[in-house]
Amino acid sequence: MPDKIYMGGVCGMGMAPLALFSKDCGMDVCGFDDHASVRVAAMLARNGIPVDDSFDAQKAAEADAFVISSALKLRVGSDISAGLNPVRRGRFLADRICRDRRLTAVVGSHGKSTVTAMLAHAVLKTGAEAGYIVGAVPTGFSPSKYCPQGYPLFAEIDESDGTIENFSPEVTLALNADLDHIDQYADSSELAKMFERLFSRTRRRVIILAGDEILLEAARRSGKPYTLVEAADDFTSTNARLAAAAFRETMSLKEPLGCQIFSDFRGVIRRQERLGNIASLEVYADYAHHPNEIKAFLSWLKARFPNRIVVFQPHRYTRTKRFAREFADILSGQDCPVYVAPVYAASEPFDPDGTSAEILKFSKGVRQLESFEEFDVLTKKLAMEAAGGAPKRVLAIVGAGDLYFETKKILEL
Repeated sequence: MPDKIYMGGVCGMGMAPLALFSKDCGMDVCGFDDHASVRVAAMLARNGIPVDDSFDAQKAAEADAFVISSALKLRVGSDISAGLNPVRRGRFLADRICRDRRLTAVVGSHGKSTVTAMLAHAVLKTGAEAGYIVGAVPTGFSPSKYCPQGYPLFAEIDESDGTIENFSPEVTLALNADLDHIDQYADSSELAKMFERLFSRTRRRVIILAGDEILLEAARRSGKPYTLVEAADDFTSTNARLAAAAFRETMSLKEPLGCQIFSDFRGVIRRQERLGNIASLEVYADYAHHPNEIKAFLSWLKARFPNRIVVFQPHRYTRTKRFAREFADILSGQDCPVYVAPVYAASEPFDPDGTSAEILKFSKGVRQLESFEEFDVLTKKLAMEAAGGAPKRVLAIVGAGDLYFETKKILEL
């Protein structure tokens, strides 16, 4: 009998691709998600992975492994009894999927999903004998591709919950080392130690972005061979250079992989994603939630759409508390209307010092949205203005929270 795997938050970032790969490994996979994307749930169902909209204690108890996302909001003690012993997504990925494959780990504070998807794109275009697990859903192809044990596997590895310590890659591609998950790493020195440990466990080579001093020092201290990749003028071209370097190293190519292979790469959902139109108001979304990510996305947006409106939803109280001033500086510097929505807490308890009000304290000209209802009123107002002949504008939804899903509901209506 195949192993029974029950997954919590199965439609979430990282979970859905892992579910698909596990299914292709011959496991019997099912799961639940109380905030499921219709698109992702349908994709899983087509591949024989049923998705419930609420937790089923019996299925969890009967499973050989109960795997949960780190971002899953569960009421421990009521929804889950202590005896179920759930395993984090990262630990399951390390122990059951990556350990017997030649892992190229894509790590870093941000950009992992896009770069892993670029590597997946290269696998498909070249016909390489390799698999992949992307942390998000790419546009135009599956977020996972099976490969047998012993084969190269490109996979996005998350550092947010500490499970990165369970991986020993063959190749590590490190994109950046920005302090992001404050609840896991108290400061940059702790983040640097984590990267040094990971690089020390890397069996063949480390690839890092030139100019990132934390990564460079960690690579030097690890004693492992490393390759520096020079940044390009924009983050999209830089991502392509990093992906090309990792693909060449992993597949032992004699010649460099030209970045033109990514010319028809269409990105992943929630990364510079065009969601559609409300009247003649064009809507984009991006998962950016760290100051450096937000700054890069808003620069990209400004260069293409001078007439725009930005709505930012902070992600987690700990991050908002730590970066409130930085968020305020970035948002106040925009030459367009900017709104801040309530914090998306993920699994964190309420912290009055980490709310959106902290950002507004330091902001100039930034307006507050108190609720989804206010956001709905705003979109209706903008749509009416657009329908009445106002100049065409772009509405940008920025952040890793549930405002993205609310926006999609509005678009569907």
